[in-house]
Amino acid sequence: MVWHLLGSSTGWQKYVHVKGLKKKHYIRDKISEVTRFLIQVRQQEGMDTACLKDSISPLHCSTCLTAAKQLAGFDQQTASYRTPSLAVKLGHELKEIGQNFEKTSN
Repeated sequence: MVWHLLGSSTGWQKYVHVKGLKKKHYIRDKISEVTRFLIQVRQQEGMDTACLKDSISPLHCSTCLTAAKQLAGFDQQTASYRTPSLAVKLGHELKEIGQNFEKTSN
């Protein structure tokens, strides 16, 4: 729901309340980050047709870490990330995804 309150006679500035719009942007950004991660995983050796569930399985832990590091721009010489916030976000998202897969499999 979008509300516009314009108080021209009282000098109020334009006030816009957007309910739910920020959630849509948040969800879109999270899906985009996970999709970029999955594309990066599929570029690894032997993971051409991997789905998200396959990519976060314990068997492919090193591949998962390599893909996340590459996506976040990890530099081994300086031991730093180009975008450290992306690495943290991916870690949290992958943890949540793993927990959801675990809940649905039981």
